[in-house]
Amino acid sequence: MIAYGRTKGSGALLRLMLVVLAVLGVALMSGCGDDEDGGGAAAQENTDAPAVDNSKVSGKKIGYLDVIEVAAIEQRWSNAFEFAADKIGWEVQVLDAAGDPAKALNHFRNLTNSGVDAIVGSSIAAEWVRPGAPAAKAKDIALVQLITKASPGVWEADIDEDATAYSTALAERIKEDFPDGAKVGVLIEGVIPAEQQRLAVLKEQFEGSNIEIVATKDIPLADQPSAQKATVDVMNAQPDIDVLISVSSVLVQYMLPGLRTAGKDDVKVYSWYADSINAKLLQSNPQFVAVVDSDIAKASFIAIDELLKRFSGEEMTPQQNVEVEPKIVTKDDLNDAIAADEGPVPYEELIAPFLEEWQTKYGLGT
Repeated sequence: MIAYGRTKGSGALLRLMLVVLAVLGVALMSGCGDDEDGGGAAAQENTDAPAVDNSKVSGKKIGYLDVIEVAAIEQRWSNAFEFAADKIGWEVQVLDAAGDPAKALNHFRNLTNSGVDAIVGSSIAAEWVRPGAPAAKAKDIALVQLITKASPGVWEADIDEDATAYSTALAERIKEDFPDGAKVGVLIEGVIPAEQQRLAVLKEQFEGSNIEIVATKDIPLADQPSAQKATVDVMNAQPDIDVLISVSSVLVQYMLPGLRTAGKDDVKVYSWYADSINAKLLQSNPQFVAVVDSDIAKASFIAIDELLKRFSGEEMTPQQNVEVEPKIVTKDDLNDAIAADEGPVPYEELIAPFLEEWQTKYGLGT
């Protein structure tokens, strides 16, 4: 009996202990479950947070009309625009006016009739496409202009390059390179207002100094190779020229052989933009000293930003100048981004703050 009672009591005690342990286990598991459920609930709450309604801005089709796509600097802007558009799922069709006003108008009208949501012009003068603007506006097609400031009445938004910082930086470099003074010749595509401004600021910067512009030659946009003969003509007319400046990025490739033809291997050449063509010329031609450039490729991202505003019902900025950080680029400054025609600053670096805003505000971007 004693043995039985002892056995019975020990079993009861054991059962009690098992019950207590089981209860404690359930409590611990419940506690852990509560933490997990809490975290899960928080995660679920975040997952279920209302997404940004991007129905007004997604899936857009954009027509991009380039003044002359063969120019490497123009490719920098068109490639940057396509690069950004791809990040947010837009489709882009690039058409080349090839420096021809009639072709520009024809492309503009074709884009208008193709069902695009916007037309972006790169250095397209308003006068070139003005006859086609009413039809585009009647279809509520957004019209944005890049780089070259245009006269009113066509483009709803101008995103322009201000030559002041560029020309000032280049003028200072030439003053440093020629402390005893220099005579300067300039080649310009005078039909492009941006180039007119570059030249005007250069003249202002040289005024009162020992640097003097003694010759200016206008090169037809549709006949850029004629810059080779123009160079020879300028040097024959002004044999004492020390410096030759091209305010167009595309003319140096013709100016250098022109200098060789004229027998002027001591004349120093300066220009605009470190594109892939100029990069190669900088490496292989000691006469070609430097170009002035910047982070101007972000102008294309600003164009995307303005279009996002327009599609979401906001007003676009009628006119703005892109704030840039000018940089003098020599052969020692060349990098992979320049070789890829992105400019001194890679696209990925430039686009980062834009993508952050587009993801937050519009729910777009990868």
